[in-house]
Amino acid sequence: MEAIHNDGWKISGCPVNGPTLAANRDGIGIAWFTAPNGETQVNFIMTKDLGNSFTKIMKLNDKEALGRVDITTFDNNFLVSWIEIDDQKCNLVMREITQMGKLSNKYSVDEIPCDRSSGNPKIEVYEKMLFVTWTITGAGIESRWLELGSLFR
Repeated sequence: MEAIHNDGWKISGCPVNGPTLAANRDGIGIAWFTAPNGETQVNFIMTKDLGNSFTKIMKLNDKEALGRVDITTFDNNFLVSWIEIDDQKCNLVMREITQMGKLSNKYSVDEIPCDRSSGNPKIEVYEKMLFVTWTITGAGIESRWLELGSLFR
């Protein structure tokens, strides 16, 4: 067994930002947060042959990221979510990645606490809807149902 990608990111401690993966009928998508040399990145890679080869790594974020990545599938494409920092605020954002490696525009779900109290937001598809949920300290759980048909178009 070998690493999918050697980012060169070294941390002293237990990370809260683990990788995540999802499979569809054509392959497996893997998303992860990394911060080599202090540059935060949310990366995505895909395999169509059970890990014998991988596509080129795609960086999904265009602003500073906190990570806390999740992934699911819809219409044989991948949906990846993460927390991103914009003007000292944090936002839960997501992108769709097609089987051909095309990235959608970024979609902002909502502002979210920057600290660890927001937990690890989760996304899941049910029929033609996307369920998104995260924690709000003192308020409980926040969630959204989003219609997938028009989300990234």
